[in-house]
Amino acid sequence: MKSIYIISDDKKIGPLNFSDLIDHEINEKTLIWYEGKEDWQPASEILELKEFLQSKSFMNSIDVIPPNIDYLVDGNQRKAEEFIKVNKKLFLSYVLVILVIVITTFFLFFHFQKASEKENLLKEELIIKNNNKIRLLEDSIYRLNEMNANYEFMEYEKKLEEEIGKKQHQIMQLSNSVLEALENLSKAKKILKTAYENRDYGNVNDRIKDINFAKEEVEIWTNKVFQLEKELKKVETF
Repeated sequence: MKSIYIISDDKKIGPLNFSDLIDHEINEKTLIWYEGKEDWQPASEILELKEFLQSKSFMNSIDVIPPNIDYLVDGNQRKAEEFIKVNKKLFLSYVLVILVIVITTFFLFFHFQKASEKENLLKEELIIKNNNKIRLLEDSIYRLNEMNANYEFMEYEKKLEEEIGKKQHQIMQLSNSVLEALENLSKAKKILKTAYENRDYGNVNDRIKDINFAKEEVEIWTNKVFQLEKELKKVETF
């Protein structure tokens, strides 16, 4: 079988055969060299190794000393140093960017905080002004309500006086009517009494007529007095 050499932990290991490769657990990035290759290559780029792994066979070959790996170690070291330099620059750039972001954030936070405090002061002043306006408006409404209440009370007194005046006028009219009806009733009673007591009538029929007329008058004025007194009581009650 061909002699295979690998690099593991920066050390050259070999010669190896297929079973040794399995023991060393190589992967796609493992550097491998065997006879016929000019330089070390990753296992993933070696077609013959893929065929070997698939067929599990390899041609016999004499032991051959592989190329020196010192330049690979030096190259890896240089790559590592370059990587550190590049990463250092990137790190410094990231730090600078973070500092700029932090400073900008702090400035914006401070600015917004000041703006928020100013806005809160303006809101408080506006609330105080609105409360003062509301109090003035409430005072105005209270005064208007008082004026309205006084006006309504005056109107009520005026209407009450008018109603009392009307009622007094009605009472006076009804009282005069009652007095007039009582006077007429008294006259009718006198006529009836005279008709009963007078014996000088030449004709009996004339006397009967006078008595009946006097009775009707007495009845009429009696009813009239009753109705007027009833109306007078009703007006006086209300």
